[in-house]
Amino acid sequence: MCVTVLANLTYQAIKKRADETGTIPEGTLHEPVYFSLEEQIIPYFDAQWENLTSMTRRELLEQEDSGYAKPIPAHIYRVVVHPTVTLSPNDRAYQGKHYATGGFKEGDVLGCLISLPSCPSDSEYKFDAVSELPPSTSYLPPSHKDLPLINFKHHYFYEEKDDVQAAIRTLQPLAGSSIRFFRNGMDCGDAFRDIYAGFYYPAVSLFQNATVRCNFGPRFRFPPPKGAKPMSARVEELYVEQTLSDILFFVENEKQLQEETATYLAS
Repeated sequence: MCVTVLANLTYQAIKKRADETGTIPEGTLHEPVYFSLEEQIIPYFDAQWENLTSMTRRELLEQEDSGYAKPIPAHIYRVVVHPTVTLSPNDRAYQGKHYATGGFKEGDVLGCLISLPSCPSDSEYKFDAVSELPPSTSYLPPSHKDLPLINFKHHYFYEEKDDVQAAIRTLQPLAGSSIRFFRNGMDCGDAFRDIYAGFYYPAVSLFQNATVRCNFGPRFRFPPPKGAKPMSARVEELYVEQTLSDILFFVENEKQLQEETATYLAS
């Protein structure tokens, strides 16, 4: 619709110029034409609305607002899984400072390796009995389909409240785990040992005018130690994990979801 309005206004402006001068100067058709919102665009909408669309403005506004009075069931949406590994926007460091001897300079390639020993959340973990199998929530991301779905700036989000203090109380150190750094392929040693068990995400803290280029794999200038997985591998793994989490949620709550959907469609 907006393209049609601008095209018609442009035609009217060129025609008016031709009527005043008797001809269209060379290059006029390629010159930008500027319009006033209050004096030209809005009056054109008011005068030509019925010719531009079959829907009245009142119907359009009522249709736009109808979604706010009728919340969409959360289970028909799913969590967005990004196709690439992205940086955390948080630039605050929560750990103490650890320095490697010698420092580093511009052009150096720094590597980070997180080592987490096998635990019950790993698919290859060996269990002695079926009774030792952990619940699916210990190795799959949450589905979030049981959370309220909110409309914020015409985008839908799952509303989740973070209880930081409760999460801190449940943290457990993982014996044998570590984080170590590399400089130009050389091992700088362990920076952290027996770190907390859980999920880790890449993040970079930058100060003043520092810049950094990140490489999450799978091709590296300096190959990581044998057996290490690149961060890029988590993207495909997360597709599978998130899909399985959603499937389990649908199976476990099938009857309730059918009732919610029927109520929504009947309203």
